[in-house]
Amino acid sequence: MRLALLLALACVALPAMADDLLPTKSFGVLDRPRPEYDPRGVKVGDLVLRPELTLGASHDDNIYSTRDDAVSDQVAEVGAGFNLQSEGSRLTSAVQGKVASRLYDEYSDENTVDWLAGASLGSAFGARSSAKLQTSFSHDHETRDDPSSPVNAIEPTRFETIDALAGLTHQFASAGVDVTAEYRNATYNDAKLADGARLDQGFKDRDTLQFTARGAYRLRESTALFLKATRMDLNYRERTPGDIDRDSVSTELSTGAGFGITNLMRGEIGVGVLDLDNQDPTQRDRRSLAIQTNVELFLTQLVSARLDAKRTSGAADLAGSASFIGTDVSVSVDYEMRRNLILSARAAHSERDYTGIESKQTTRLAGVEARWLLNRNLNVELSYTHQKRDAPVPELGRSFTQGVVTCGIRLLL
Repeated sequence: MRLALLLALACVALPAMADDLLPTKSFGVLDRPRPEYDPRGVKVGDLVLRPELTLGASHDDNIYSTRDDAVSDQVAEVGAGFNLQSEGSRLTSAVQGKVASRLYDEYSDENTVDWLAGASLGSAFGARSSAKLQTSFSHDHETRDDPSSPVNAIEPTRFETIDALAGLTHQFASAGVDVTAEYRNATYNDAKLADGARLDQGFKDRDTLQFTARGAYRLRESTALFLKATRMDLNYRERTPGDIDRDSVSTELSTGAGFGITNLMRGEIGVGVLDLDNQDPTQRDRRSLAIQTNVELFLTQLVSARLDAKRTSGAADLAGSASFIGTDVSVSVDYEMRRNLILSARAAHSERDYTGIESKQTTRLAGVEARWLLNRNLNVELSYTHQKRDAPVPELGRSFTQGVVTCGIRLLL
């Protein structure tokens, strides 16, 4: 549930993917239309209001994400949200809001309340062009498994983010182009320690500006080629306690193809070059293979599988390191046991190679989930997630193993 909250208002690029130029011949289990189970929403004049309420309970066998002396607890989760959206064909607008609280049974210092608010505006002009503006503000807490979360903090550290996105898309007869600009401002509060002192977390405060340009061309009904260029500027407002300048610029140039093979397979495979240039001379520059792959297999009418792989750069937020090159690979399988009962399994491997630290952090995750759509207004979800992280040196954060069982219901109108 917390993951859903964090992603609800995330800035996303406008659709001009290579495989979007291809006809859709099959849907994966999770993407399959189920109009008989879609909430209708509430008409408010020319707008449609879609509220939702989530109630859940979980058991976490390692709430502090520690290697030794793991502490377990039960957690109650309560969330509410809404989406108020216009239904215009040329001009669309939306206002969104979400709030979620986590209440621990025995360790109430871990209790958190997170919320987000955002708005978006989209406009279509001409027959093939569109523009989009989106902004959001969020109040959140670092999770205990975050590598930069202070080990000796008595409660999760609060932080706020401001996100903004502007994008333009144009579709030709057999091609598409989109350009986006994204901005993020992140500000961290001080961490509270057991002795009453406060640990300054200002060295994590940063501004991120990213530009992406992408073009795609359809060769035939089943194949399209694309070319993408990305630049990300990362600027910190303070240096680390070790006086390291962590500002960096990463650029990516990649190419690849989108494909749709009858009704058996659909996706996109891209490769290129990722350059990471660090401002501090002690943080070596990096050049790596860029990867962006999303492939979906339609194994049967009731079973679909998905492979995702990517390599990107990111902010380290660790003393002694400016940034990292991250590689993420995940595989998932979804089974439509019934029209309204979906079973899913997922496995993921993540690796972070930090500059300035001669070691890599690896994380392995596996999980299963069952989702039962009782009717248009009520969903029931049950899941189990197992996570294992290996951080060979203390600078990389914690090594730990953690298992979480969650059950919940979602009420929608």
